[in-house]
Amino acid sequence: MTDRRDFIKSLGIISLSGIPTASLLPASFSAIPSLPGPAPSQPTESYWDLVREAFHIEPGLCYLNNGTMGPSPLSVEEATISTIKSVNSNLGYGGGEEVRNHLAALMCCKGSEISLTHNTTEGINVAAWGLPLKKGDEILLTTHEHVGNAMPWINRAQHHGLTVRTFQPAATAQGILDQLDSLYTKKTRVVSVPHVSCTIGQLFPIDQICAWAKTKGIFSIIDGAHGAGALTLDMNRTDPDCYITCGHKWLLGPKGTGFFYVPERMFDVIKPVFAGAYTDRGYDITVSPATFEGYATTAHRYDYGTQNSALRIGLSAAVAFHQLIGPGAVQERIFHLNHLLYTRLAQMGQIELISPAEEASQSMMLGFRHKKLDYAQVAAALMKHPGRYRIRQVPESGLNSLRVSTHIYNSPAQIEGFAEALNSL
Repeated sequence: MTDRRDFIKSLGIISLSGIPTASLLPASFSAIPSLPGPAPSQPTESYWDLVREAFHIEPGLCYLNNGTMGPSPLSVEEATISTIKSVNSNLGYGGGEEVRNHLAALMCCKGSEISLTHNTTEGINVAAWGLPLKKGDEILLTTHEHVGNAMPWINRAQHHGLTVRTFQPAATAQGILDQLDSLYTKKTRVVSVPHVSCTIGQLFPIDQICAWAKTKGIFSIIDGAHGAGALTLDMNRTDPDCYITCGHKWLLGPKGTGFFYVPERMFDVIKPVFAGAYTDRGYDITVSPATFEGYATTAHRYDYGTQNSALRIGLSAAVAFHQLIGPGAVQERIFHLNHLLYTRLAQMGQIELISPAEEASQSMMLGFRHKKLDYAQVAAALMKHPGRYRIRQVPESGLNSLRVSTHIYNSPAQIEGFAEALNSL
């Protein structure tokens, strides 16, 4: 058991105008229930019960839509709110830059290779507009893209005469790699795919995809919105040209936080399209013509201007909460819950599972359809059920399906209750 006050103090992340961390915490902070300790090697349900106490999800609501937005644990709320109060009381400016190193530890990369954004879409726009593409170049996307990984590329294509080619992803990892091989042409310049698809939770073989892209001399841009906080990540192993993600989903961080990894080798390849304070090494407008000494030597070249330090400090607290439990334990738990649900729904004759059957392509989300009822009817009925089961409707790509996503605050009992509610429709 870890006291929340000691937990936030131990982060060493709140430093505004030299004010000690403890002074930023409200007097009521110590009354908040304790944090769970690190997950044991074989966590029991009683351990996960303790983890659920770190959240204050509305009683009676069974939230099965973490893939859209994750609830933040109380420690994240307190770190964020305390910083907001401090800024408004003492007008301390800045802070939260340490989050780059905290995120780098999570991603297995350098802090200098982390750029901070407000969401995944913003990061994808940075990559889509910064890459050196020309008229006639082709970009490969799947038909299962979130709008955040579709519109930036389509928009760039509209401006510069590029072609966006799409493919329906195969149901297996090898099938996807075979598809990419068959789709590649001499005009192909970018492959941009999700780490986990937002529609049916398909886990893509991104290590192999990034390696394949290198053999073809093309750019690999990964939409990792469903990566950070759910999957154990190692950018040195995956080696993408850019991995873009957010803090408000699986990391359970503040809403309005995002970040991306860009390796040093890509700094002079992905050009900063927008710029402002902190993106440069120096400039001079007291002379004419104005001089420019170059962009920052880190990924800070891609983010600029006044930012919300409270969100950054809250994001650091979210990383700390994730690391406290253990990334491996988190992934194992949420995959286990998904497997329980997949197995249960597979036994129901009126349900059509549309997520891959291949275990290597499964994740912490799954998609399904009801064979007799409209998907919107099913979602509405489940929310009106006494269990109040909130899931996501998926109209994208004409799927007209439903998606369930689970996290560490969910339980096998909730999975069973959901299955029974679905079976009763």
